Amino acid sequence: MKVRSTVSVSLKSICIAFAYFAFLEPRYFYYVSGLKTLFRGLIVLSFLGSLCTYVFFWKGYKRSKITILVILYHVYLVALTAIRGGSFLEVSLDAINFVGLVLLTEYVIRWKPDFLLSGLLYLLLAEVFINFLTILLFPNGLYSTEYFSNNYFLGYDNQNINVLLPTLVLAITRYKYKLPYSRPILIVTLFLVLYTVLVIFSGASLVIVSLTMLLSLPFLCEMSTICNGWNYLIINVMMFFSIVIFRLQNLFSFIIVDMLGKDLTLTGRTFIWKRVNDFIKRNPILGYGVESQAYRSAKMKLKSYYGNQISSSLNSFAGLHAHNRFLETAYRGGVILTVIYCAILIISAKQLYKNKDAVIAKMMSIGMFVYLTGMLTEFYRYSYLFFPLLLMAECSAEIDGMIERKYGKMTNICSVLTFIQ
Repeated sequence: MKVRSTVSVSLKSICIAFAYFAFLEPRYFYYVSGLKTLFRGLIVLSFLGSLCTYVFFWKGYKRSKITILVILYHVYLVALTAIRGGSFLEVSLDAINFVGLVLLTEYVIRWKPDFLLSGLLYLLLAEVFINFLTILLFPNGLYSTEYFSNNYFLGYDNQNINVLLPTLVLAITRYKYKLPYSRPILIVTLFLVLYTVLVIFSGASLVIVSLTMLLSLPFLCEMSTICNGWNYLIINVMMFFSIVIFRLQNLFSFIIVDMLGKDLTLTGRTFIWKRVNDFIKRNPILGYGVESQAYRSAKMKLKSYYGNQISSSLNSFAGLHAHNRFLETAYRGGVILTVIYCAILIISAKQLYKNKDAVIAKMMSIGMFVYLTGMLTEFYRYSYLFFPLLLMAECSAEIDGMIERKYGKMTNICSVLTFIQ
């Protein structure tokens, strides 16, 4: 019986790791025809497995509010897109990815939460390492798309952060819990992440990584009364209204000009925000769904709207999304989708504040804050791990308790850099 149990757990771990690998398909595979078809099948299969487990085999477990809201979020978006004749296949595949990852992550939290700091982390780290090799071997890009040439294993350089950030957050969390081999894993992660963002020099990604490391230092991390999920969310909302709505860019010129290397229009983003806002005002309740790239690009043509105020380079692809998560959510799904999205953020922040002294809560607070900070100027369509991180925030008390029971009393050391000592 003991042998059977060991084999069963091992097989379950392999299946879960395989499902994560499918959902987190490296972007490069999307542009290899055979792999693209294969992974679509694997993603659908992993989704159906996660859904069946959630529906039929979870009797007696308390359902996560965030999981339910993420399902509602994507069901509404898919239905609205279908009604409006938009990119139904695209939004459906994205919904399968986002919902499937949340379902899978909730199951892992109930079953073996430390798997998130081992199996999932190892998978992400492997992808980051392969991406590092492609940057090393193909400095001008591994492949080209219609709009960009600086694409690597994880995709376009700005989008690499969707894997880099969760990897860094999980590696630091593992180190804080003092799990086996956490120090060398963190050293390797820091090297790979810093090398990647410095070489591709994505301004927003560099700020996100720098903020993550800074906020993990003891003098900030230990100040949980001030530095917690709830306060971080309030700061993000204030930054959104200050920069995107009221355009107080001059107050943030040090960050925008000196750190991000952009002008005070954020490389034309202020023009895009105004254009998107105009469309939101025309349909504020329901939204437009997910439109095809060709239609969205033509609809958002900036040159015809602003004339010579903008460069011709901004007229082609800049309008494919709003370059801001809140605005893009409002554009796609109006007030209805925005309310669901805000409810997800509030539930996460509330639980993070409630458990603010737990290691996992501190790190998920930082992860949520820096991700949302990056989303002030980017949409990050491939942010598949964003909702799972928020789910981990909601379940921070359960994760912390389970890890403590398994590994014993934890040492609450909140420094990223103590491995140097």
